[in-house]
Amino acid sequence: SSPLENVAYAVLGLGDTNYDQFCGSAKLVDKKMSDWGAQRAVPLACADEATGLEATVEPWLDGVLEGLEKACKEGGKEEENVKLSEELDQKLNVSDDGGKAVQKTDIPLSTALV
Repeated sequence: SSPLENVAYAVLGLGDTNYDQFCGSAKLVDKKMSDWGAQRAVPLACADEATGLEATVEPWLDGVLEGLEKACKEGGKEEENVKLSEELDQKLNVSDDGGKAVQKTDIPLSTALV
């Protein structure tokens, strides 16, 4: 069993694409949490100071508590978790822009926050 198998989490990175390792710490935390068995409640969001943090931070803040709450209530209901992820992607305007504004992840929820 994984040390964090019953944990759901959310990560918001604040960075600047003018630097080489944009949101490097947030990406590392997200990867390690996933590696240790925790499940993302909402997609990793990386806000860019160069383009305006608010465009990513505000929608993430608007959805993160709902995402964590749903993760706690629904734990293993993967269909609902996928639907929530899609809704948050729309709120965050996730696009394939190289991950500079928001990095989309594909790991479904299967456990709840303890």
